[in-house]
Amino acid sequence: MIHPYTRRFYHFKNLDTVRDRFFTIAVCFPFPGNEESVTWYDDIATSRPVGASGLFSHTVPAATVPSPDGGLNSERFGGEGTGGYRDAVGTGRMSPYPLACVTAEKQGLAIAIDIGSPVVHRFSYSRDRGLVAEFDLALSGELILDPNGAAFSVLAYSVDPQWSFRSAVEIYQKIFPQYFTRRLANEGIWMPFTPVNEVEAWQDFGFAIHETSLESRTMFNGSGRPVAEVDRALGITSFQYTEPWDIQVPVDPSGLAYKDVERAADAHAQEGPQIRRSIALDSRGQWMARLISAPWFTPPWAISYTTSVAPDVSSSSRYQRVKVAEIDSAMTLGFDGIYFDSLEFFWHYDLDYRPEHRRASPYPLVYSISSATPSPAVWNYTTQFALLQDICPKLHAAGKLTMGNGFSWIPFSVAHLDILGTEFSWFMKDEEKSAIGAFRRTVCGAKPVVLLLNEGLYSDDFTKAPYEGYRQYFEESLFYGFYPSFFSADASNDPYWKKPESYNTGRPFFKKYIPLIKEINRQGWQPVTHARTSDPRARIERFDAPGDTLVYFTIRNVSHVDLRDVDIEVEDVGTGGKALGKLEEMVYSQRVNQHSPRGVRLDLRPRTTYLLKCVLGRE
Repeated sequence: MIHPYTRRFYHFKNLDTVRDRFFTIAVCFPFPGNEESVTWYDDIATSRPVGASGLFSHTVPAATVPSPDGGLNSERFGGEGTGGYRDAVGTGRMSPYPLACVTAEKQGLAIAIDIGSPVVHRFSYSRDRGLVAEFDLALSGELILDPNGAAFSVLAYSVDPQWSFRSAVEIYQKIFPQYFTRRLANEGIWMPFTPVNEVEAWQDFGFAIHETSLESRTMFNGSGRPVAEVDRALGITSFQYTEPWDIQVPVDPSGLAYKDVERAADAHAQEGPQIRRSIALDSRGQWMARLISAPWFTPPWAISYTTSVAPDVSSSSRYQRVKVAEIDSAMTLGFDGIYFDSLEFFWHYDLDYRPEHRRASPYPLVYSISSATPSPAVWNYTTQFALLQDICPKLHAAGKLTMGNGFSWIPFSVAHLDILGTEFSWFMKDEEKSAIGAFRRTVCGAKPVVLLLNEGLYSDDFTKAPYEGYRQYFEESLFYGFYPSFFSADASNDPYWKKPESYNTGRPFFKKYIPLIKEINRQGWQPVTHARTSDPRARIERFDAPGDTLVYFTIRNVSHVDLRDVDIEVEDVGTGGKALGKLEEMVYSQRVNQHSPRGVRLDLRPRTTYLLKCVLGRE
């Protein structure tokens, strides 16, 4: 049964057909509990009490990302102006979640957008305006599908105030079940590039997903064979690599200037026509081109050209080249799916002012508040989404899978991808790691989330006994049911899975934790835990498949101190009216003190995750 909700559709039209219009639309929803004590929620782990005044919101920066090595279409390299780098997308902030909620003592309200329709949006709450959804829009007569128009929708529904943001997420998943379908039958860790069979005793590690390519081959049973063929023999799911959002060409950076950008593209017979046909333009009409460090090239530098990959029938377009040469070819050779790299690397916040791209945009255009004279622009992420929306349903219809890497703070790709991955640095701050972990788990629902550790993988935490980095990494992953793996310190050279001295050090940790992560994911993450801990420093998540008697709870002490006698109370609804029955702590075999039919007590060590397996019994 779907929870009652309302969905309002809005279509704005500019009656002035001569001038473009730029504005932020705010849709306000009064909260019936406004006069009571109100709480705003940033995510499943963080809330804030609302005072008599003030604006409450949870947003992340939304601005064009500069390369640390420089934007070639800028004054620094002989271009004009700044090249648009650091320009705000709309007003420069965006909500990472597709929903927001507030609660009072006896009621709660959520508003949401549809992640199947990307749009620059923000949510906020204040006592005078209620819950607000804002949208940054540009209306242009150039747009073919909706001249001088823009459309979006907003949903509103009540939530259980006892479970607040988690209740809002649970209801959202019921409204849009098509976005949270789990298709990967055999879950496990992610192998980047290295043939799985070349790892000693590879069965110990829990490999399930292989990012590889058409050209990759390996020795297997005495002969050289395509890696995808070997993966099938091993029961590994193979994914063909593609990174459609830009085209990179190797370059010597010495004396490089903007005037060299077109020449460098034309020097490559295959890439040149694609770049010319699909290149994004900045507000001055210059090619969007970055100088980037590229250790996968020799010399280790490249020009990265931002390209539009929106579907296009022309043979020279970026879309058509990727579809024919990488996607269709991989399907013919029996790959299990397509891997889309770098979803949120440099190009996702680029603003594309190319007239042909503006005219063809299937989604609302945007503007930049950074510009003194704004012009309609394509938020480049929407062209990425347009490719996913065209390709992924066709792959699913053929029984194939889709995976994306670089999933960080933009929620829309979850609508089409079956596996969400990211590469990260061990030196990320704990607060950021916690916030983005909560985001990924929440927005992906029960879909598999897979990780690769890059920077820091050869630090002392992973190379010197007792190898505390492994325990921390794997237990942080276990808490949310993520699958941990490793790649390379610079995302290219000296890969972990080519170094027996590294992966043999990690082997005991993989053998201990990956089976546990697979076990809880067979049940599936649930947004509402139906359980609470007596100490807020002890966090809890629930993995539970409806209809059986098995429930798992992950409990993590996020503090740096021991927590003694932490009570965990499970609601009656969380057990279907049954007692907790047989209990087992699966990480440390810790004794579980059950003090009531649905209550247990645990001691928790600092920064440690525990896994409680519950076989429900009679009351």
